[in-house]
Amino acid sequence: MRKYRLSEEQRAFSYQEDGTKKNVLLRQIIAISDFNDVIAGTAGGWIDRETVLAQEGNCWIYDQNAIAFGGTVISGNTRHHRHQRTVGRGLRNG
Repeated sequence: MRKYRLSEEQRAFSYQEDGTKKNVLLRQIIAISDFNDVIAGTAGGWIDRETVLAQEGNCWIYDQNAIAFGGTVISGNTRHHRHQRTVGRGLRNG
């Protein structure tokens, strides 16, 4: 069962990696079903692809200013709060 979708709205984000300026296109997550303390229709943070945030479990990116991209994976019961930036090949599984 899917718990979120990516919005049509896009946001460009620029960052530096190893001294090189890079850009990534992010899309906001929108809950499409109720789970844990998230209600369908709730807008969350921004990701670059669906593989970043698992459709299973209660994980969610709560802050609308938080971003996650670049191969990171958020899964399990992880609660991604506040203005966080999660980048790279990390795994957050709570």
